[in-house]
Amino acid sequence: MAKGLAAAGAHVLLHGRDAERLLAVQQAIAAAGGSSEIVVADLSREEAAAELLSGRDRIDILVNNAGDRDRRPLAELDRDAARKLVEINLIAPFDLTRLIGA
Repeated sequence: MAKGLAAAGAHVLLHGRDAERLLAVQQAIAAAGGSSEIVVADLSREEAAAELLSGRDRIDILVNNAGDRDRRPLAELDRDAARKLVEINLIAPFDLTRLIGA
């Protein structure tokens, strides 16, 4: 998605928890003539969405594709693991969309 948006002329903000993977995508975008920047952050942290958007004048397109999974059987999950999944898969996209739409 990021490569396609950059190829169409968008300046892309790459976000994730793995700096090496982000750098590889950024290099591919640059090699194709596009522009991007990297922000490494963990969206399970409540303040991460605001930090991610801090100092940005405008966001034209938001791709809410952050997500996590826990492959353990439900009986093995505790409330903390469930909370982390809800934070990343539901609350973080809500926060980003709300902050951008404000």
